[in-house]
Amino acid sequence: APGRADLRNTVLAGLKLTEANLVQADLRGADLSGADLTGARLQHARLDNADLRGARLDADALVQARLTGARIDIDTAIRFAVAHGLRVDLGR
Repeated sequence: APGRADLRNTVLAGLKLTEANLVQADLRGADLSGADLTGARLQHARLDNADLRGARLDADALVQARLTGARIDIDTAIRFAVAHGLRVDLGR
């Protein structure tokens, strides 16, 4: 079915995947470091244990996809927290 790609453990580092249809895609363990996923449709995508360091992701994607064990950088971690309704206070 469209959008149900099996991309487990695939190296997609640095690729431009803007506006890609990755609905229900299986990206477990994939290397997406530095990839541009701006505007990508990631509803119900499985990104467990994926490497997302340096990847460009919309806040919506951080809510729509499964990210258990995914590796992310600090900027993405802050966007993830905000997307989930947390208030991030970097000061004291």
